[in-house]
Amino acid sequence: MKNIALVQFIVIFLFSTSLFKPLFAQEPEHPSLFFTVGDVPAIKQNIADSEWMKQAYEVIIEQANEMMEFGSQPFAYSESLNPDYGHTVGGDWKKIGILGRILEKRVGTLGIAGYLSGDQRYFNKAIEIIIASAEASDPEEWYGHLQQADGARGYAIGYDLLYPYMDDRERLIVRNEIDRVATILFEYDGVWSKSLPDVNSQNHTAVHYGGLGLCAIALGNKPEWQTKATERIRVYIAEFIDDTGYGTEGIDYTNYGLLGVVPYAVALQRSTGVDLIAEQPSMNLIPNQLIWTMLPWGNEVIAMNDNPTTLGSSAGIMYIISRYKLQEALWAWFQIEGEQGAKSYGGGRLSYRGDNRPSIGDGLSLPLVLLWGDSQLEPVAPTKLSHLFSSGRVFMRDSWGNPLGSHVSFTSGTDYHAAHNHSDENAFTFNALGEEFAIDPGRFPWSTRSHNAILVNGSGQIKGYGRGRILDFREMGNAVYVKGDAKEAYAPALQFGYKNIETDSNQLVFSVAQRQLLYVRGKQPYLFIVDDFQTEDNKVNEYTWLLHTDTANTIMTFPKKNAAQIMGSNRGAICDINFLWPQTNLSIEESDLIGAQIIGVGKITDKNRLLSNHYKELNAKTKAKNPHFVTLLLAREDNSIKPTITRKGNAEKVEVRLKFANGVNDIIILTQEDIEFSRTFNK
Repeated sequence: MKNIALVQFIVIFLFSTSLFKPLFAQEPEHPSLFFTVGDVPAIKQNIADSEWMKQAYEVIIEQANEMMEFGSQPFAYSESLNPDYGHTVGGDWKKIGILGRILEKRVGTLGIAGYLSGDQRYFNKAIEIIIASAEASDPEEWYGHLQQADGARGYAIGYDLLYPYMDDRERLIVRNEIDRVATILFEYDGVWSKSLPDVNSQNHTAVHYGGLGLCAIALGNKPEWQTKATERIRVYIAEFIDDTGYGTEGIDYTNYGLLGVVPYAVALQRSTGVDLIAEQPSMNLIPNQLIWTMLPWGNEVIAMNDNPTTLGSSAGIMYIISRYKLQEALWAWFQIEGEQGAKSYGGGRLSYRGDNRPSIGDGLSLPLVLLWGDSQLEPVAPTKLSHLFSSGRVFMRDSWGNPLGSHVSFTSGTDYHAAHNHSDENAFTFNALGEEFAIDPGRFPWSTRSHNAILVNGSGQIKGYGRGRILDFREMGNAVYVKGDAKEAYAPALQFGYKNIETDSNQLVFSVAQRQLLYVRGKQPYLFIVDDFQTEDNKVNEYTWLLHTDTANTIMTFPKKNAAQIMGSNRGAICDINFLWPQTNLSIEESDLIGAQIIGVGKITDKNRLLSNHYKELNAKTKAKNPHFVTLLLAREDNSIKPTITRKGNAEKVEVRLKFANGVNDIIILTQEDIEFSRTFNK
């Protein structure tokens, strides 16, 4: 605890005389980071003009009222509220991973609720919390630089919002705390201060220097802080997405990075006219990631890499949607966060297939959504049905706004970082008829073994630095074709030889590690997946084809038929799985996951370490020099008529015909290099 009462008395006395005025001469008007008092009527009118923003306003008032019941201890987070959250560090509140975001959300929510409602009680409670926080501990005691940066953002925003309602003693306490935490961020010389490829594109850089920059603007007399913050944010903005707008860390981490970038960029433009957002030409494409990862029923996105099925903070996304008038992105956001989805409006919710972070861990989101939402922007459903991101992700679907529609993803590409990258090149997901048939299990299960991919001799791709490539992508009307190459993911490429790579690999050198995928739309949507492998030593190896499904689903295997079936838990829909090749020497079974654990991951509860709590697994094994898998996955209602399936040919070329009860006839010709598709209709 701090003992600065005497210093505070002296400084406050000086502040009341002309002797102290030069210290604050450059301090801006408050509030001014995001709005001034004069802007409040227009903000309130913008909310009143929009039905969804009025609903979001009700959510923020509800949350503010809940916060009125909290004690003054701002970091009171009980492990009993969410025992599966892995970042509680034994209950030490100073080490909780979301420490700064708790402060930011409580103070920011109460402060903005005060301006929007005119209720003085919210300001009083926010002041009580921010003062208690400043007096509770020194920033040096916190868990690390992210917590310090989140806290810096919370202190800067709180100081700006609450300044007119604090007395001189309270202002000085908060100002001193800003100076302490921002000095730590400014003087930091660890890895996140370096200009390295793995650093420049990761959320740590954005959060760290975005927090520093807000502190500089809030105090107004720290040009050196602002210079460094702007320099590092510029680097992040230039490198965190591909040229099609995809944030390779995944959507939750991209949004966390934007929570660092956008508030600082907005405040910087308001104070200096410098527009950092405009410096990234693909910034307007970022919301495409939420559009394409959204599942057919809305509410959730695919949990790719270290990300959950939720968006995390919506603040930066909403700013981009409104700034660039992105109607399709607004429509998708409504499906996920709005009335059609979670009804949280970016207000935070428990993450699923993530680290079980509580909703308060999303940081300051909903209040900024209300500030930056555009009441005049109308949502419009997308029409395009497939999309390729240049870093190596393909998404395919058959419709928009249909909860029983189908959705497929395929990943084979480059991640600009390593820490949140999974060993999942050439992996796919398949959702249809309201069921999650083939899933990405989310944050903790990082290895190839936990993805819909292939193991060689029981091992998978290297950790972190695996790379894939999309070799071909074609939209064909009723079908979509994609081909991926993952051979560099199974062994370190030469350009990564200088790194201390932790591997999950047998170090075989592959001349071929290729997967083709054909997604066909229809009442009974289906996939053909063709896999080919070849090692340079030309030896016989064991190859394991894997599929992971939701833990509530049921797997049934029919080894004599080279087939399996998944029954979904939501509606009882079926996914039939037929292994057309190899025809012999193939074993098919549901994996026994009892006792199987995730390795190579810290900060995880014992419950989350068990693989059986993340998925059920189907495996198909064969031994060969150059294996060739041809697999058909077909989704249908339980009581529907199966299509008649016939085939002819050999491993080099096989023709498959599917005849459906509704008169649709599909012909698929599969080779090791390509898949051809055609459809006819019976009269």
